[in-house]
Amino acid sequence: MPARRQLIEGNMILTSGWSGRELYALFLVHQLLWCTLLVAGLIEYDGHRVRWPVYLPALVLAAVAGAAMPVLHPVPAWGGLGGWYQGPIDTLAGLAAGIALGYLLSRCEPIARRNGTWFGFACIGLVLGWQAAVGLAVLALVWQAVAAVLGRRIAWVKNVPTSLVLVVLSLAWLANWATIAQWIPMGG
Repeated sequence: MPARRQLIEGNMILTSGWSGRELYALFLVHQLLWCTLLVAGLIEYDGHRVRWPVYLPALVLAAVAGAAMPVLHPVPAWGGLGGWYQGPIDTLAGLAAGIALGYLLSRCEPIARRNGTWFGFACIGLVLGWQAAVGLAVLALVWQAVAAVLGRRIAWVKNVPTSLVLVVLSLAWLANWATIAQWIPMGG
């Protein structure tokens, strides 16, 4: 894969060398992530348990696209790697981090909401990478603590599932990842 020159200006990243296909793939995978997280979050908000098939299209497409197109993870899992195996390594690192952190955070949720958090983080890890999974897990843990405390006094707060909060957090992460990458070394 040819080297890409990147100029980070605020939250915008200007890149030369990305094809229309790569930009379209980025758009589609991110939209699929947000739609999946939104649907799952709303299902849980309505009081129903999210079943794993809701996440299946996002998990399969993100795994295939991430392995085939390393450009979907602009910050690599480990610096210094290159070649055909960069995409699969980034994808597996994101999936592993997402599953592990999602499982841990899902233990803080009521039983009916555990799938949304667990599978939601698996999707986030696949699409946005392990760095986003770790960063968003910290923010989700803060949300869970705030919801536990405020939920005693404000009824609607305890009804907002972590999976619905992930929609907002993942959008904020993607809008600000370039700034976050400048502040925190993330493996690239």
